[in-house]
Amino acid sequence: MKSHGAPPNTKDLSSYFMFYACMLALDILLLVNFTFHIFIKPSNFKSFGWAFTLVLFGVPYLSPIFAFLAALTGNQNMLKLTGNMNSMTIVFNIPLTALMCVWNNDDVLYLLMLAVMLVTKSVLSLITAKIRMYLSNPRFASNNSKLIKILRRQRKRMEVRDDILGKELVEQTELLSDENIEAKRRLMAG
Repeated sequence: MKSHGAPPNTKDLSSYFMFYACMLALDILLLVNFTFHIFIKPSNFKSFGWAFTLVLFGVPYLSPIFAFLAALTGNQNMLKLTGNMNSMTIVFNIPLTALMCVWNNDDVLYLLMLAVMLVTKSVLSLITAKIRMYLSNPRFASNNSKLIKILRRQRKRMEVRDDILGKELVEQTELLSDENIEAKRRLMAG
C-alpha cells in the first residue's frame, strides 16, 4: 500500500475531513466489535485472537488512537504513522486472522467483518494520504489551477503558430538545434 498520494484539487477540505471522521468512526466500531468477539470466549483468543492482537503487537489498536491524535493535532508525521500502521494491519494481522478463523471454523459473519475492516482501513489510508499531502503543500490547488491556465494559453499559442506558419515549417524548425541559428534564420526567411 502506498502511504502517499496526490493533494486534493480543492481548497475546501471539509468533505475530506468529514469522510476521514466517518471512516475513523467505522474503523473504531469494527475494531471494538471484533475485539468483543475475540475476548467473549477464551477459546476465541486461543484460536484466532492471538493473530489479530499479537502478530504485530497492538498495531490494530494503536492505529485508531494515532489517527484520532493526528486529526486532533494536524500532525503530518502522525498521519504518516497511522497510514503505515493501517498498511501493516492490512498486510499481516487481518489476513492471518482470517486464515485462523477459517482454520477454526469461526462464524462467516466475522470473516465478512474482517473484509469490511480491510476496505475501511484501505480507504482510511487513502484519505489520510490526501490530507497529509494537503498539509505538506496547502497551495497545491491554487498552483495547479494557475499552471493549467498557463498550459492552456501556451497550447493555444502553439496552435495559432501552427496555423500561421504551417505544421511542416514548425516541425522543421523544431528539428534544428539552437546551435544552427543561422540555418534557422535562412529557413524562416524562406
